[in-house]
Order: sequence, then C-alpha cells, then structure tokens
Amino acid sequence: MALREWLILIRLPSAAIGVAVPIAAYLLAVHEAPSAWSMISYGVFGWLFQAVGMADNQVTDYPYDLMDPNKTHFPLVAAGIRPRDAELFVKTVLVLLLILGAWLSAGKAPALLSLLVCAVLGLIYNHYNKTKLWTPIVLAVSFAMLPLYVYFSVGVQLSTLLILSNTYFFLFTAYQVAITGELKDLETNERSFLRILGCRIENNYFSASPTVLGYAISLKMLGLLVVLVIASTTGAFVECIALTIPIVIAVGLSVRSGQWNREGRLKSMLLVEILSYCILLISVLPVIGTTQALLLVLIPFAFSALVNRILYGEITPKF
Repeated sequence: MALREWLILIRLPSAAIGVAVPIAAYLLAVHEAPSAWSMISYGVFGWLFQAVGMADNQVTDYPYDLMDPNKTHFPLVAAGIRPRDAELFVKTVLVLLLILGAWLSAGKAPALLSLLVCAVLGLIYNHYNKTKLWTPIVLAVSFAMLPLYVYFSVGVQLSTLLILSNTYFFLFTAYQVAITGELKDLETNERSFLRILGCRIENNYFSASPTVLGYAISLKMLGLLVVLVIASTTGAFVECIALTIPIVIAVGLSVRSGQWNREGRLKSMLLVEILSYCILLISVLPVIGTTQALLLVLIPFAFSALVNRILYGEITPKF
C-alpha cells in the first residue's frame, strides 16, 4: 500500500487547518506568554483529530463513495486500502488522540469532559443517519468542543472573547457541514438532508429551495454578526466589514439556483470557507498578534496548495 493512499485517506491537504485551530485557541487563551512546546503539542493533537475524523468519514461513506464518479481517487474506492485496515487505523489513531488529549489536559475534569463530548459526537455524526436535520449541528458541536478543550486544559476562565470566538467557530462548522459538505455530494445517492429540504439537481439544473436558502443565509449572516461583534471589541472592525462583502457574494454564488457545474460550485464554496476562516483570525489579530495571525492564515493554505500539487497535480483540493 502506497504512502500516497494513506495521505489521501486522512486528507492531508486539510491537515494544516486541523493543526491551526487548537493553536489559535491556545493563543487566544494565553496570548501574553505562548509556549512553543505547548503550541507544538496542541498542533499534534489537532492533526490527530483531523486525521481520525477524515479517515472515519471515508470508512462510513465507503458504500456511497463507490457510486460517486467524483470519488474514484479515494483509496477505499480505488482499492488502495482495505476497509478493515482503514477501520483499524481509525481505532488506533483515536486511542492515540485520547491518550494525548488526556495528557495535555493534566487531568482537569472540564477539559476531559470536552474531549469526551468532542469524540463521541464526531463518531455519532459519522456513524449515525446523516439525513437527520440536526446531524450537522452534532458535528458542529463536536468541533466547537475542540477550542473549549484547549481553554479548559490551559486553565483560563472563559471570557466574552473566548465565548464569542467559539460561537463563531460553531456557526462556521455548521455551515461547512450542512451546506458545503452536502452540496458537493448532491449528485450522488449519498444520504443528504438537503434533499429533504427540497434541493434538487435535474437535467443539470440546480434548484435551491427557499428553506435551504434561508438556512444557509441565516447561518452565515449570524456568523458574520458574531465576528463583527468580536472585531468591534478588538479594534479590527473596519477590516472585517470589508471582508464580509466577498463572503456574502461567494455564498450567493454557492447556493443560487442555476445550471449545475460542480467544479464552479466547489470553487465558490471553497472561497466561502477560506474567507470565513480568515475573517475570524483577522477579528482577533490585535489579541494574538499580527505575526501569529498571518502565519495561521498563510501556512495552512500554502501547505494545502503544496500537498494538493504533490498528490493530485493541482493546487486546489479534490473532494
């Protein structure tokens, strides 16, 4: 089995984002005196979290990916990795994640509880019926537990800034799962709650129901409102206001009714995710520092482009 297959299984191109999230949470919690060792430790924790989640998702979606012509490069579909080997990998990495997480928490009960909730909800999302309307919220809560785990491990009191940042991260993830994640697979027979809400692709035409439009716009607008509140307290309001405009435009391009072009939609959806990630870091830039914020923006995207180029021959991700 080639190393390339395993790197695709854990979706290595997106690993840097998984690393960046707990590091950003750590910097928000202890911005006055960050420890390089702690940042490395939380970065490894974030990478394991990302790896086990992505690999487990491919294992549970395997029967549907077999019928998706866009997923032929997935290692399970291409028979590069046996499903039972992937399952063993997931279980092994999950154990390592929990051991590292328990060690980093130093036995603090709130941190351990956050870690447990994070892991359990992630497994429920991957293994339970994904057509449930509340399922994206389950994964969003799971991801929102990750920064909380870091805050509790460090031992800081939850401030308004930390609560608002975590609220935005929850809304960001909910949109990513419910809209971006579902739209890219709408052509297939994979379980999809967007179909329940009325989305259809017929004769190469995408129809977005009013319910889905309302759902998507409400999630994103609420998230932008939260991040603007954060920015108003940190002094980055003007910069964030400017960034809301391209985000709103990209959301409109992603969910509008019209001719279905998967690659074009993916580019719009990717732009939404990139800008939505950047706006949070810009909103807290005065708190965590300009250098740190810029590195948390530039390194993940540069890493993703480089790894995509190596794995797929192009800099954009392949879903």
